[in-house]
Amino acid sequence: MVNVAEEVENAPRTMPAAILATLVITTVLYLAVAIVAVSALPLDTLAGTDAPLALLFQKLTGGSSAPIAAIAMAAVVNGALIQIIMASRVLYGLGEQGSVHPIFARINARTRTPLIATATITGIVLILALGFPLEGLAEWTSRIILVIFALVNMALLLLKRRGTPAPEGSFTVKIWVPVAGFLTCLAFLASGFVS
Repeated sequence: MVNVAEEVENAPRTMPAAILATLVITTVLYLAVAIVAVSALPLDTLAGTDAPLALLFQKLTGGSSAPIAAIAMAAVVNGALIQIIMASRVLYGLGEQGSVHPIFARINARTRTPLIATATITGIVLILALGFPLEGLAEWTSRIILVIFALVNMALLLLKRRGTPAPEGSFTVKIWVPVAGFLTCLAFLASGFVS
């Protein structure tokens, strides 16, 4: 969401509320699914399957797990689309700052979107999706995102330690927030490599 914040009306007010609402809704949905799953099936049965939601759907409805497979495919496509949007906006921002070739900072006159950056990232995602196993790509995407989040939290921590003033009207947090974010990202990264 943050990568497209410049396309949002009144972003300083809208984005914090959108981020918090997304976190709350997602947490409630995940908890609800987990409660239903552990209530309907024994834990060893859930742990012994590669597709616990499909198994749960079959048990509760008595029907085929095809709808769950369709939802999973839609989620994979949606996840890829989100990654394309995020990465193309990052590439666009780097082009605008002069950190990469300025061609990536070009915006289409009609759509007002960075089409060259988007096409480049789409091509990279397509090559990766066709050339590597999806499970490994998903795992490494999660790791890379955690590294990026850790770096963002570290950057905010350094700005706060230097006493850099926040832009007027911006959303600010206490210094413990980037410290907690950085440490949480490192913990998730470490747990992913240990397990």
